[in-house]
Amino acid sequence: MPIEPAAFWGEAAEARVKLISDAKFLFMKLFPLTVLQGDPRSTILAYPHGDSQEVNSRIQELAQLAVHSIYDFGCKPLKVFHVLGVGYCGVVALARLGSQDVALKIRRTNAPKADFQQEAAFLAIANQVGVGPRLLSASRNFLVMDYIAGDRFLDWVKKGVTSCSLTTIQSILRRILQDSYRLDDVGLDHGNLQCISDHIIVSGEQAVLIDFSSASRLRRAANVTSVTQGLFLRTQIATPLAEVFPLPPKRELIEVLRHYKRQQTGKNFDGLLKLLGLN
Repeated sequence: MPIEPAAFWGEAAEARVKLISDAKFLFMKLFPLTVLQGDPRSTILAYPHGDSQEVNSRIQELAQLAVHSIYDFGCKPLKVFHVLGVGYCGVVALARLGSQDVALKIRRTNAPKADFQQEAAFLAIANQVGVGPRLLSASRNFLVMDYIAGDRFLDWVKKGVTSCSLTTIQSILRRILQDSYRLDDVGLDHGNLQCISDHIIVSGEQAVLIDFSSASRLRRAANVTSVTQGLFLRTQIATPLAEVFPLPPKRELIEVLRHYKRQQTGKNFDGLLKLLGLN
C-alpha cells in the first residue's frame, strides 16, 4: 500500500493540522479559569447539570492538565457561552494550553460514559497510524487535542468545494479514504462515519477524522465501507459532490465495495481508489 502514516506527526503535521495562531474571528474572548470561578459562564465546564462543586472540581482537574483559559468562541451558542460543537458525550470548546490554542472536549455531566478513558485510548491508537486530531493529554472529564481550524465536511461540500481545484478535491477525498483504511487495518471502527458530515473537518487541502466517542475494537471495522457510502452513495453529500467530482457508475462502486467488505486487503482498497480515480 502506498500509504505512509508514520510521518504524520513529524514535520508533515504542519500540512495536516492547522492551529489558530491569531484572533482572526470577529467574536473571540479569552477567560482565564481563575476568572471563571463563580461566574455563570463557568457552567460550560459541567454542562448541562453540574453544580458549583462540580465546576470547581473540574477547574482543578484542568489545572493539572495545564489548561489555564477557555475561549468564548464558536458557532454553537450554549447558554451564555459559545463553543465549537456539542455532542451526546461532550462539548468541544477552544481553550489555551500554555501558549497554544487547543480543542478541549468536556464530558457532559449526563454523558452515557463515566469518563473519557476509553475514547482517549482509541484516539491514541488512531494517532499511531496518523489519523485524527493529535491527543495531547486526557483526564476523567477532559480531552485536550490539537485544534483543527476548518469547515465541517458538509459545509465544505456546500460552500467551498466549488472554489477548489479538482486536484484539491481528489487530495481531500483520497485522504479521507486512506485514513479510513488505516483504521480498518488496525481493527478500530470509528462508529460514526456513516454520518460523515459531522465527523470530518476540512482544513485547507487536508481532511481530518474527528470524534472517536463511538469507536470500538470489539466489532468488525467498517470505516472504508461507511465513508464510501456516505461520500458517494448517500444523496446529501453525493449530489453536490457530483457537480465537481466525476462519480463512477453506482452499480460498479457497490460491487467493488462488496469485494473490499469481504476482504479488507490493500489490493481491494487500491481497486476502490482506482475506480474513483483517486489512485
